[in-house]
Amino acid sequence: MTREASSGGFTRRIETALADPGLRANFNAAMTYLRDRRGAVLGDADEFQRLQTRCRQIREDALGRLPELLEQLESRCMANGIQVHWAADAQEACQVIQGIIQGHQGKRVVKGKSMASEEIGLNHALEAMGIECIETDMGEFIVQ
Repeated sequence: MTREASSGGFTRRIETALADPGLRANFNAAMTYLRDRRGAVLGDADEFQRLQTRCRQIREDALGRLPELLEQLESRCMANGIQVHWAADAQEACQVIQGIIQGHQGKRVVKGKSMASEEIGLNHALEAMGIECIETDMGEFIVQ
């Protein structure tokens, strides 16, 4: 299966969205607003660079301890009554999600963190089941 096919036409939708002048103007305005807000909070360029470096260090540390951190997350989620599902790969992840939706006779799904679902081909898998996907991610919502 090609990347395009597994992503449910994501690349094609992006190209269509980028060709829309109104959509581009709206997205540009949103990004300008966000950059201006960041500048108001972090006006010092050196401080911003230090923050970026520190964030990169935190990310690298977390990735180095990912199995431990995921088990810790699972434990805390379960302590708060949240059921955790594990999947070995994209196909299994889609099957777990499909099973949950089918178990509730779902017809529509509201999703967040769209890039993760794009990476596993979730939209395509759900569309094949006749499930409507509604995005909460700002970038993907704009594309839709």
